[in-house]
Amino acid sequence: MSFDMTSIYVTPKEDPGQSYSLRSRLHRQIRAGRLRSEKGGQITELPPALFILLILIFFPLVDLLYYCFAYGATWYLHQLELRAVTVSVPPAGQPLGLAGPFDGRVLPELQTKETQFLNSGLGSFLQMRPADVRQCLVTQYPDPNNPAVVGTSVLTNQFRVKAMLYIPIPMFQNIPALNSLNRGNIDFSYSSTALQEERGLN
Repeated sequence: MSFDMTSIYVTPKEDPGQSYSLRSRLHRQIRAGRLRSEKGGQITELPPALFILLILIFFPLVDLLYYCFAYGATWYLHQLELRAVTVSVPPAGQPLGLAGPFDGRVLPELQTKETQFLNSGLGSFLQMRPADVRQCLVTQYPDPNNPAVVGTSVLTNQFRVKAMLYIPIPMFQNIPALNSLNRGNIDFSYSSTALQEERGLN
């Protein structure tokens, strides 16, 4: 009896280790591609995120905090000048309360306080110059019991403060402290009334 070896077809067995290796390699390639796409998406989202964080949030917040500090500092200067007015001798020939307000810088005590503030650390930090004191008006009213002497004084000040970080963005046009019309400068106005003192003796 003859036996033909060519008639026998043997199906090769699949190596389990090789199959697992191919599947794991495929999974690694898919995972690597997903990670690359996620990493690329994060990189493309970084510039707009930084723009929103820095330009629209961080820098305006720094300016807002700076203006809060500037408001307190200029209010302090206003109080210093008001104190100087209340201990000053009225200008010669100035009718009390009749001729309207006069420039308070004609009073030596007020001018001294203003110069000291502008040359101090606060004035240097705010970058204020004498021209930034845009208004300094004094009105003095006579004492009802003695019309020959000053009873009360009214001081009106206006100070201009420059922006710490000027942000020329069109969307900030309607925001007074950040718009590009006046380069972020803002004016603070104060008006206070005080009783006249006896040349600082009280």
